Amino acid sequence: MDQNNLQCVCISPSSSSFPNVRNKCDALKLMVPDENLDCFLKWDKCCSSENNKAFHRSTIMLALKRGYLDRITSPIHRFNTNNKPFTKSYQNALAEKWMMAKSTVKRHQEFRIFMGKLIELKFAEWLSNNKWKIDDLEAWTDKNPDVTATNAIGHKTIFEIKYIGQDDDDFKMVVNSLQGANSASSFSGYAGFNYVLFRIYEAAKQLEKYNTVGSDRKSVAIVIDTMAWPNLKSAFNNCSNHRQLFPESQCGSKWQYFFECTILKKYPCIQKDFQASLANIEILIMKLQDWQLTKLT
Repeated sequence: MDQNNLQCVCISPSSSSFPNVRNKCDALKLMVPDENLDCFLKWDKCCSSENNKAFHRSTIMLALKRGYLDRITSPIHRFNTNNKPFTKSYQNALAEKWMMAKSTVKRHQEFRIFMGKLIELKFAEWLSNNKWKIDDLEAWTDKNPDVTATNAIGHKTIFEIKYIGQDDDDFKMVVNSLQGANSASSFSGYAGFNYVLFRIYEAAKQLEKYNTVGSDRKSVAIVIDTMAWPNLKSAFNNCSNHRQLFPESQCGSKWQYFFECTILKKYPCIQKDFQASLANIEILIMKLQDWQLTKLT
């Protein structure tokens, strides 16, 4: 669907009543299906309770309240069409139900997963708005790369998109602070930069199974949430062209523990093939703020 021809109540809702807006918006019906609606509304009504220590609230409800609902729904309207509908599993992933998790930290973790799928569509929309033709989406098949697109001069690129949100420890610190507790932690920007490099490597390994022909390219897009950006900003300013993991002496014991206990178990050859895996990959770093993407590098 052409964004310029998109006519839906979600663009400029005349009512603040979510059920009224949802009844007229196919994107919202997908994100809050009938079977989830009662629980969704009940949770939002109770979101100010003492059990909600993180002051969590539905992404959709916040967007409706703050006036940018269409920034969330527009890529769903654009790419979920009668000719190319989203798969059932992708529709299920876009259903906003992370708030139903029982613990505060679990809600935060489920939120990051939920955001990951939305960001894939937001990135495809960003490409489309910048004169790329969207050839294929994982949302349409469950099998392809996240996004396959062709630019204005005919070069096709397959993209793997990784969303980086606020990490659990930083989130816990913020929650404790909101409760009035003394809360402080030290964070190495280099450790954060290493994590971004790891996610790039992870995406590059996923792209290895896809063949490219001629001028076709492979690209990794990293989308950093505004809540995660403060911990990464200084390292990015100093190391934007760096493509090698920083040593423990610069990153600290927390990173080393994560590297040895998590990364090496999944990718035992990372130290040997890290640079080779990234050698032919184009890397795009973007920032998400107020549901708008900004290209950083």
